[in-house]
Amino acid sequence: MDSDRKRKTLTPGKTIGLFLGSLLLAFGLVVPASASAAVGPIYYGTVNGVSFSAQSGETSSSGYQVATTYLTRSSGTFPSGWAGSQARMYYSTGSLYTSNSMTYNGGAASTWNSSLGAGASGSFYSQGITHHWNGSGYNAAYPARSPNQSS
Repeated sequence: MDSDRKRKTLTPGKTIGLFLGSLLLAFGLVVPASASAAVGPIYYGTVNGVSFSAQSGETSSSGYQVATTYLTRSSGTFPSGWAGSQARMYYSTGSLYTSNSMTYNGGAASTWNSSLGAGASGSFYSQGITHHWNGSGYNAAYPARSPNQSS
């Protein structure tokens, strides 16, 4: 490898773009140029010696909304069953619009994300929940909400 090259890392903003782009390609969806996305501040935590970060993101495009909750281990991988993620979408007024169920990683993983989409117009934000195994049960973490997104 050329010593002048710098290692590139993915920021949460780039990760949301890659994740949503791969979903769109996988399902053959086309997003108009008017699509927008936003992520909330990163939440950092440590449970049972495992450090992680979590973040909520919202994407909107012409009457369609996607809420995503991102969970990333700071180094290494989460052991099987250690990490849980749930996406929740809210109206900008604070009322819950929809959510999915908490899902847990079934094998070793460095990230564990949860997304849900809904055909909806208006202004929405995402604020998910993550679960972390503490040795005898799960601790919940609540990443800050994403900024409002309108479609």
